[in-house]
Amino acid sequence: APSGDSPTAGTSPLPSLPVDSASSCSSHNPKPTGFSRTTVSRPPIEVGIADKSPLVLAALKSLLGQTDRFSLTVAASDGERFLEAVRRLHFDVGIIGWVMPYHDGRAVLEALKNVPGGPRIVVYTGDPDPALPRRAMALGAAAFVSKREAPERLLDAVEAVARGKMVFPFLDVSGIHNDPLDTLSPRELELLAE
Repeated sequence: APSGDSPTAGTSPLPSLPVDSASSCSSHNPKPTGFSRTTVSRPPIEVGIADKSPLVLAALKSLLGQTDRFSLTVAASDGERFLEAVRRLHFDVGIIGWVMPYHDGRAVLEALKNVPGGPRIVVYTGDPDPALPRRAMALGAAAFVSKREAPERLLDAVEAVARGKMVFPFLDVSGIHNDPLDTLSPRELELLAE
């Protein structure tokens, strides 16, 4: 091949395509040079956690500490302390339980609607209610992960949420904001108002 056909340092790393298709199968074709795979290190994702269980809090601290992808900013034992931390500190993603003292998951999500720039929330719960992911989504959660799933699933969800994605189990979202009163007849609504 002419010397201008092979890439060299300082040129585009994409090789030119051979004109003769047989030459592309030849084992003596030179491999492109100048490729260097570099990874851009990202700052760790700042995470806040809230759960009623000291065991879950300890496990989450340990799990988040196993990798440099995350930095734990705050750990709270209830929703009220978590919301106080949101007002005082900055973190990217919050992992909250659904059942907590003082402010449960619903109350935390409701309160965060009025917090500009607040963390995106991953609801992490063992509650088996199949309607819970839909409710969490309707309240503004960015993800829902069951405690019955592998811990790696939680870490993947936190990372995806930090990148602006939403992570939920399959949901039929067509009726997520439907009002059940919309299905009542005018007479039923009249009777209900009495």
